[in-house]
Amino acid sequence: VYLTYRAWTGVDPEQRRDEQTKRRERERRKREQQFTPNQEGKSSPRRRRQDARGRNNNVRRQGGAYQSFASTSSSSSYQGDYRNPQQASREAKALISSIIARMPGGGGPAFVPDSLQTALEIARVQNRALFVYLHAPAGDASAGFAEEILGSNGVAQFLTSNFVCWAGSLRDQGVAEGYLLAKEMGEEKLSESLVAVIGVVSSPGDKSKNEGHKATSSHSVVKVVAKTHALFRNSSLFLQWALLAQDHWNEIVAKRKSERARRTIVSEQNSEYEQALMQDEQKLSQEREEEQRRLEAERAAVEEKKLEEAEEKRRIDLRDRLPEEPAVGAKGVANIRFLFPDGTTRVNRRFDVDEAAKVMFQFVESHLIRDREDEKLLPMDRLRLVTRFPRKVLPRLPESTLREIGVSRDTVLVVEEIFTMK
Repeated sequence: VYLTYRAWTGVDPEQRRDEQTKRRERERRKREQQFTPNQEGKSSPRRRRQDARGRNNNVRRQGGAYQSFASTSSSSSYQGDYRNPQQASREAKALISSIIARMPGGGGPAFVPDSLQTALEIARVQNRALFVYLHAPAGDASAGFAEEILGSNGVAQFLTSNFVCWAGSLRDQGVAEGYLLAKEMGEEKLSESLVAVIGVVSSPGDKSKNEGHKATSSHSVVKVVAKTHALFRNSSLFLQWALLAQDHWNEIVAKRKSERARRTIVSEQNSEYEQALMQDEQKLSQEREEEQRRLEAERAAVEEKKLEEAEEKRRIDLRDRLPEEPAVGAKGVANIRFLFPDGTTRVNRRFDVDEAAKVMFQFVESHLIRDREDEKLLPMDRLRLVTRFPRKVLPRLPESTLREIGVSRDTVLVVEEIFTMK
């Protein structure tokens, strides 16, 4: 990192540090005349410089951690001043211009010259973390950090290549997006500049859950990846901090991708399970309906069989109740041959021509004449008696005698089935 720093600067660090120290001292004296510190910052310039060096040494002795991940598990809803975005943009442009003006050659990171909300939206679209520099005008190390560290080519190129960069002020004036952001991150001491890396974990209108938080319809939920005061002694220590923050952000992104993939798989599995469950329910419903139809058909068949057995019994009883057959050769007796619908069954019986015609019809009905298709008993209303020569259908007149309907001698009667149009 040191060789990279030397390659980008092209100037001896000791000589440059001396020149910047003199210039920083002149600017510090000028700021002391224009700025009145708050109660927390009431101390002599010498005492403040000693405190800053002591804090920096303590951080360096802690292994370069810089309290960088003290708030990495926190997420908060960014609630900037949306009422005046034009003023927030103007303030950001003015601050960035003043910071860049102090840097050698007007270099430095490529800060977004717009409001914090715009920078967050750019970071969300590019899926990159947002590097935030919150400038404290009265801070002892602010000018040196901006000139020596942020102004170095190596740091500027690293930040521009790996982050979306934005700068704000810690003064509570105007829209004060930087001041509000520092308060959102839980910072109380605002006398020294802050650097932070934050990431957008949910955008406005996003209804999906991210890290256990839900975005509102107008605010972005941001996650503090790393933050610390800008008290780095050189660019190498700052680059170490930035690399740690970048690695941690990459871990967060990878975890989010894995979580989204897991949710997608779970959603697909749930959808497949629900679809299979619905198909099983439909299949079970069809089986129940088929079983119900089968049971109903069986009950209908049993009932029909009972009715048919009862009908057979009735016809057999009817045959037994018929009058006795007249003797052979008796006077007024006609021998009648019946030809049944199957074409093979022939039955002969003698009848008194003066007895009721219904006796002959009851005799025909007492025989179990079945349908040739379904083998069911044919009711008498589907049968008729017909003479051959000449062809004549005998009328069913229960009160008439055989003689009256045209049967007065031996004859052949055909039992025909009456077919109906279905």
